[in-house]
Amino acid sequence: MDGLVLVAAGRGERLGALGPKALVDLAGEPLFLCALRALLALGPLDIVVVAPPEHVDGVAARLPPGARAIPGGLTRQDSVALGVAALDPAVEVVLVHDAARPLVDADLARAVLEAARAEGAAAAVVPVRDTLHREGADGRLGPGVPRADLRRAQTPQGAHRALLGAALAAAAQAGAHFTDEVALLLWHGAAVRAVPGSERNLKVTTPEDLALVRALLEAAGPRPTAGRAP
Repeated sequence: MDGLVLVAAGRGERLGALGPKALVDLAGEPLFLCALRALLALGPLDIVVVAPPEHVDGVAARLPPGARAIPGGLTRQDSVALGVAALDPAVEVVLVHDAARPLVDADLARAVLEAARAEGAAAAVVPVRDTLHREGADGRLGPGVPRADLRRAQTPQGAHRALLGAALAAAAQAGAHFTDEVALLLWHGAAVRAVPGSERNLKVTTPEDLALVRALLEAAGPRPTAGRAP
């Protein structure tokens, strides 16, 4: 059995939203449902949505049958650990996705899941297209950084549950904190397969990001609902 941990516990401070980012309205429904919709096309999944503690009941009321919501932790890593622990014991491969990426594509998620199943861990990535420079303490730019093999990590990211659980436990014991599963797993000594991601798989962080996602959703037209009516 495969499992999905949808991380939706962020506060959205940089977004300037009135409330948690995952509950921001997108075309009449909360952002986290847009992220969940495409992932439901993967077939049977044990689904755990890690939500802001004060909004767990509201999130749970919008989920499809069988999915459940739990309170998140203080950090993203804490929330992922709570989500992995809450999955059905039969889950062998875990897909972790940020609700802040509501335009995720089912084919991309399936590719990450299959690569993780075959190789232990995988993540969606996209090439770095901009020229990169390091800024010195004096505010001046240094020489460009070669970018041919640089990648920007996206979610979904996936791994065998035993591997991901061991990495999370080791990080907790060491007091180490990471911003995604790739960094966590590499620190733990695991190899992570790169899966070509999508520039459309945007992360909503700023008001400008939200405006762009809303425009893309509007251009795409109505989409079927992923959950129950509120």
